[in-house]
Amino acid sequence: SEMIQQRLEIAEVPAKLAAFVHRYAAGNPFYCEELVLALRDTGRIRVSRGVCHVDSLEPASSGIPLPSSLERAIVSRIDVLSDEDQIVLKVASAIGDEFTTDMLESVFSDRAPELSIAASVGRLVDGDFLVSHGSAATSAYDFRHSISREVTYNLLSSVQRRLLHTAIASFIERSHEGKLQPFHARLARHWEQGGDFVRSLRYLELAAQQALLNYGNHDAIRYVDELIGLSSRAKISVGDAERATWEIISGDACHELSEYERSSEHYRQAMRLLGQRLPDTLGRKLAAVAYNCAVQLKSRVLPSRPRPLSPDQRHGLQCASHIYEHLSEQYFFLNDSLAVLNGTLASLNLAEECGAVPETIRGYSALALGLAMSGMVGLARGYSRRAQLLAEQHGSLPELARVQLVVGVLEYGLGEWAIVAHRAEQATALYRKLGDRTRVHNSQAMAAFAALLSGDVETAGQLDQTLGAELSVDSSPQVRAWHLAIRLLLASPRSGVDAEDLMNLRRLADAKLIRTDRLLCL
Repeated sequence: SEMIQQRLEIAEVPAKLAAFVHRYAAGNPFYCEELVLALRDTGRIRVSRGVCHVDSLEPASSGIPLPSSLERAIVSRIDVLSDEDQIVLKVASAIGDEFTTDMLESVFSDRAPELSIAASVGRLVDGDFLVSHGSAATSAYDFRHSISREVTYNLLSSVQRRLLHTAIASFIERSHEGKLQPFHARLARHWEQGGDFVRSLRYLELAAQQALLNYGNHDAIRYVDELIGLSSRAKISVGDAERATWEIISGDACHELSEYERSSEHYRQAMRLLGQRLPDTLGRKLAAVAYNCAVQLKSRVLPSRPRPLSPDQRHGLQCASHIYEHLSEQYFFLNDSLAVLNGTLASLNLAEECGAVPETIRGYSALALGLAMSGMVGLARGYSRRAQLLAEQHGSLPELARVQLVVGVLEYGLGEWAIVAHRAEQATALYRKLGDRTRVHNSQAMAAFAALLSGDVETAGQLDQTLGAELSVDSSPQVRAWHLAIRLLLASPRSGVDAEDLMNLRRLADAKLIRTDRLLCL
């Protein structure tokens, strides 16, 4: 009764109407609203000055059939609209998102004057099909409910759909030329529905890359899955280099989510497509380390210009360098010193070979960490200084932040707590500017552990409290485990351990964590 009263804007709901809607809507709130609107639009009930007048509601009393389902209730309302309003509503359903009258105009082209479209949209708002957002000057419209949009869209033929989606995609490209980044996913959908699968694939890949840059890792993985599915359905041949790019996007997204097993598998597939092979046995790892050491030694003793490369060759080497760098980070967490040393050496050698400055900066810092893990501290600090110098001269914000974090991790392993605190503070500030929450939390956790290990319990507690306040259920299990471990370590000597913290840590230990983090939890 309250829903009917609100939807019809009436003072009192007739008992006969309430009982009828209750019986036929079967408790579905949206069907309740659509049914009562269908009764109003088909003339079964009349509303005048806040008073509802009910005619006979029995099916036999009228030539208008009683809507027997939610879909039929919506269709019955559409059927009583004027031809123009029906066409406008159907075009709006193809848009699928918020739209403006300008967009509708572009789809209709010269077939309907602007005032007619605006008037039709106004009637559809009054009829509870559409809702308006924004000010009068910049109004945007959307369907009141997604089910209404789906039902309306299903009334279009396949030919009508293709033509509409093509027109909508073309309008978006014209209207936002040079600024299409926010529209990549929408354009991919419209071009797919319009039958242009090649364009759709291009926009899906751009959407995946953009999601990754904006730390939308789950979206990036979903877009890549859609890429693979669409290319298969449309039987579009995709080259190895492009497939490798898709695998790298998924690998990076899983890496950022600390899902290292899945990430590693995507990277392996990408390396295979790039014609590279990751060493998988002890003998091959030792041989790879020896080879990469020799290449790096030669580049330091006899520096030379990078050899001429085609754009495809340069891109392939850059991708391989990127993969080795990320895998080295995973090897570090797995405490595999040999794999870290080989991965960091390979990453740097490939970066220097293709002349990629960002990868070279990250390669220097990563190799410094690999060398330190292998006991070559002096050499490690030499590469660390080289990374910092190159980052300050030629690096962008991501490279500067990365160097601060990796050098902090290096000094953490060497027990230089004051340096760690400074590096962690710098990394936290830079990653905040970038909007990379995961690495902000990594930097904060490193600083808190460093304070704890150096005996500065008060600072450790403050840092961990700040970290805990920023964490959420979306934060990685790895960082949440670190936070709880610090909190429990701080509480244990004071006999202030919280049983709930212990239970939460147990749940995290049972989650999909890498071995070292699981041991920390236990």
